[in-house]
Amino acid sequence: MMKVELVKGELSSNKKKTVYTIDDLYATVSRIYKKQVVDLQNVYYMEFYNLIKELENSGVIKKHGDGKTYVNPHLFKKYKVLRDKIVFTEEEKINMAKLNKVNLGYYGKRVDEFREDYDIIVALNDLLRDTTHYREITLNEISYIMFGYEKDMSEGKVSVVMKKLGIKEEDLGCRMKNEPLLNTIFKGFYEKDRRNILIAENLETYWSLNKILREISNDIDMLIWGQGCSVESNFRGTILYGVNENDSIYYFGDIDLSGVDIFLRLKSNFKDFSIMPSTSLYKNLLNIGMKMGIKKSRSQKQIDIEEDRLNIFLNAFSNEVRDKLKAIIKNREYIPQEALNYNELRKAYGNE
Repeated sequence: MMKVELVKGELSSNKKKTVYTIDDLYATVSRIYKKQVVDLQNVYYMEFYNLIKELENSGVIKKHGDGKTYVNPHLFKKYKVLRDKIVFTEEEKINMAKLNKVNLGYYGKRVDEFREDYDIIVALNDLLRDTTHYREITLNEISYIMFGYEKDMSEGKVSVVMKKLGIKEEDLGCRMKNEPLLNTIFKGFYEKDRRNILIAENLETYWSLNKILREISNDIDMLIWGQGCSVESNFRGTILYGVNENDSIYYFGDIDLSGVDIFLRLKSNFKDFSIMPSTSLYKNLLNIGMKMGIKKSRSQKQIDIEEDRLNIFLNAFSNEVRDKLKAIIKNREYIPQEALNYNELRKAYGNE
């Protein structure tokens, strides 16, 4: 006698599989009752048939589609397993209400996942109640304190739960883990309340300026290699060197869509800082480029900059320079920083 409980237990325990073909059911019953599939299809067919009907009648499975087998009496070709709906208990609902610092939207219908992640969710909720204690501590250091493993919050199970909750590193109020930007700090930097800081987009220009600023009297207190787009994500690391909102920060990049866009994104992302184009260096670069001849950019897939955004950059220049720069950018032309090489930079600084 084939008992429905054994087959029900088998079907209910396999959470990854919800739809079974009739052949799948033959295989399952064959494994449980140690009978050949061919015997189930012939000698024991009525027992098999009654077993499937009992599973249907007791709400364990239901037909999936209307296709029927050719054997009489007929069964359906596919069945769907009906699992008991799991709901939150009243105690869990009360506990969820206490977790008021995290967004539990992801777990709304994922009861099993909530129960599995609960301890981590509580720990993260407690962390978000007061982040001031961790202001000078990095994510990995917090992870070690809270979970005993320094990478759990960056690449382990905790990081997965953080994504479910929509928690980002910056939400924790901790010290961000930024890659250090290559820089040179000149004499007297830490004695001044306000400093002039120059960011050069490209490495060659950085090293040329590094040498020149050491040799010629100037008002630059710190020189930074922006490393192209990397400056956007890593600029915050300069705060660890003492850069602050009182400082005047000058940016110098390629005259093209990409170079101007890097400046605009940097300025937008760090609104508390005074970031502006280095008008003198851009004017010198423009003059060299015009002497050499303006060329079309080889990166024609760069995205155009909207007029309002572009004007944030252009408005730093005089009308004559602004019009020339605008034409170059609008026409997808470019002048690379490398046009202003060491010799040209030295002449430019020598004339100032």
